Amino acid sequence: MENIKRIVVVRGHGSFSAVRTGVTVANVLSYALGCDLYSIDTATMWATRSPDKNATAVIHAGRGDVLIKGRVTPASSIKSKGHFFGDVTDEEFVYFQHNWIPEKKLRSFGDGLLKIPKSKLKKTKIVEPFYLFPPNITKKKPV
Repeated sequence: MENIKRIVVVRGHGSFSAVRTGVTVANVLSYALGCDLYSIDTATMWATRSPDKNATAVIHAGRGDVLIKGRVTPASSIKSKGHFFGDVTDEEFVYFQHNWIPEKKLRSFGDGLLKIPKSKLKKTKIVEPFYLFPPNITKKKPV
């Protein structure tokens, strides 16, 4: 572990539990090892994985919506004829399947990470999770 010089974590968006777990582990390791801590968002991570610069990353955003080109929109409303790749549900995939780049043709997360310019990495002491929508776990009780 003494060889670790920096940690890069995807801060979200993503599932609540996965984002919280990943960010917490990265924060603790960075503190314990005294190494630099960087974060990127999910869209940036996915964008680095495609070898086709004209392809569009599409990421599940909940409730039948997807994050595409920085906007949350219903998957059913996408009319573009370009190529797509990313992480969507089976229900969302039907809107992209004819122009979908399969996972095996994408770069690995690690190879994509190496393509990220340092200027796109956010150096920080503590990473805060990023959510597209506020977590809806418990309702505030009336005081």
